[in-house]
Amino acid sequence: MKRTFLFLLAIAFLSVNSFAQSVIYEDDFEVYNVGEYLAVQAPEWTTWSNAPGTDEDAFISDDYALSPTKSVKIEGAVTDLVLPFGDKQNGVFEVAFSLYIETGFGGYYNLQHYEAVGTEWAIEVFFGSAGAGELKTDNITTPFSFSNGAWIDIIHEIDLDSDEAKIYFDGTLVHTWVWSTQSGGGAGANQLGALNIYASALSGDDPTFYLDDISYTQIFAPIYEDDFEDYTVGDYIAVVEPEFYTTWSNAPGSAEDALIVDEQAYSGDNSVEVEGGTDLIFKLGDKSAGVFDVNWMMYVPTGFAGYYNFQHMEAPGNEWAVEVYFNTDGSGECIADGITIPFAFTHDTWMSVEHMINLDDDLAEMYVDGSLIHAWVWSTQASGGAGTNQLGGVDFFAGAHTGETPAYYFDDVFFLQTGGATDPAIELVPMMFDDTIAQGTTADKDLMVSNIGGADLEYEISVVYEVSGKKSEVVVPMTNSMIFAHTNAEFEVVSLPNPGR
Repeated sequence: MKRTFLFLLAIAFLSVNSFAQSVIYEDDFEVYNVGEYLAVQAPEWTTWSNAPGTDEDAFISDDYALSPTKSVKIEGAVTDLVLPFGDKQNGVFEVAFSLYIETGFGGYYNLQHYEAVGTEWAIEVFFGSAGAGELKTDNITTPFSFSNGAWIDIIHEIDLDSDEAKIYFDGTLVHTWVWSTQSGGGAGANQLGALNIYASALSGDDPTFYLDDISYTQIFAPIYEDDFEDYTVGDYIAVVEPEFYTTWSNAPGSAEDALIVDEQAYSGDNSVEVEGGTDLIFKLGDKSAGVFDVNWMMYVPTGFAGYYNFQHMEAPGNEWAVEVYFNTDGSGECIADGITIPFAFTHDTWMSVEHMINLDDDLAEMYVDGSLIHAWVWSTQASGGAGTNQLGGVDFFAGAHTGETPAYYFDDVFFLQTGGATDPAIELVPMMFDDTIAQGTTADKDLMVSNIGGADLEYEISVVYEVSGKKSEVVVPMTNSMIFAHTNAEFEVVSLPNPGR
C-alpha cells in the first residue's frame, strides 16, 4: 500500500547515533493501477515539463517489484519523472529508493539543487548494461559496479548544514562530496530541490529499469543529550554546562543549582540530585515552531516527593505551561490548563518521563513509562487560560505539597526536534512601499520583518529609489543586515544619499 506520513519518530536514547526521523514521503506504489501513469495517480510526482499523463510520465508495472507486487517502469527515450523536495536549505535529509536494472539494459537518475528542474544538477548516476556504472559530481567521475537483474538499494544522505552528501549502494559507501557543487563542476546552491528519474543510461546502452520503495526523510540530531558521566561528583550542573542550564535567579553554583551525584544513576554512575533549595532551569531556547521531544529518567526515593514544571519562556516566572507532582504516597498529578490529571508511579524505581510538544499544531502530550498521562493545548497556562505557544524551559524545582519533603534524581536527559519546519521563511508587512517624497524632505516608513520558519533567517535590506529620468539607485545599509530566529526585527535607515540631487 501507499504510505505517506507527516511524522514518524524513531529515537535511540543516549547512543552515539541518537536521532529522529520525520518521513516526508514514502511509497511502495501498491495502491496504483498497473498500466496507468504514476504522476496522474500520485500528486507528489510530476514530470520534467510538468505534464503528467504524457510520454514523460511512467507506468505502474508488475513486471518486477521489491515489495510486494508493483513498481514504476522507466523505459524508452522520453520518460522524465520528477519528485519535488521543496527546495530545502537547512537540515539533514535522506533520499532512499531501490532500482532494478534489467539485464542487457541501463538506467539513470539525478538529483537537482532546485525544484524548478534544469537549473542545477547536483549528482548524476549512470548504470550500464554490463554491471558497470558511473557517478558524476563536481565534474569528477567515480566508477562503481552493480548487478543487472537484481534490486539495488540506494541511499543518499544530504547534510545541508554541513554542505556534505554521501551515496550508498546496498549499504556500502560509494562516494562523499560537497553537496552544493554542480555535477558538471563548480559552485552551486546548497539546496535540495528534486529527484529526476530519466530514461537514459551509460553511453551506448538503452534504458529499461524499475523504481520501488522510495522514501524522503528528514533526520534530526539531538539538540541536547546528557547522561552526566563526563562530570565530577560534586559539580554544579549549571556551572559545568551553562549553555543549557541556569537557575531561577540566574545564579549557577548557588543553593539553587543542582549537584552531580553518584548515589543513584540510571546509566553509568552519575545523575543530578534535586533537593533542598534546588531551582534548576533547563533552557530550551524559546522555540516557537517545530515538534519537540523532551524526556529524561527520574527516580523518587521512598518517603520523598518530586516536582517539575515547563515554562513557556526561557526567562522563568512568566508563564507555567504544565506542573507535575510526584507525591509521597505514589500518586502523581499533571496540572495543565487548570485541570488536574491523576496518575500513579513507583518509588525507588527509575521511570521515563517524556513530553511531546508540537508547536506547529499547539498540542502537547505527557507520558510516564510509555503510558499517556495527558494531552492538552500547549499554549494554555497550567493554572488555566490562554498563554504563549512557545517552548521555553524546564524548572527542576525542589517542590512538593505541604507536609512533604522533595528529593529526587534525574538522568539521561534528551531534547530533540522530531518534526516541523527547519527552513527560514521571511514575512514582510507591508510587502512594498510606494510613496513620493519631495526633494529636500524626509519620510518615515515602518517595515515589520518576521521569520515564520524553523531556522535562523539571514536577510539584507535594500532601499531602491526610482527617480524620473535617472537610473534607479540602490542603497544597501549593511548595518541592517542581520540574522534572527522567530522574532520580529525593526530597523531604521538613516543618512541615505538624496537621489533627487
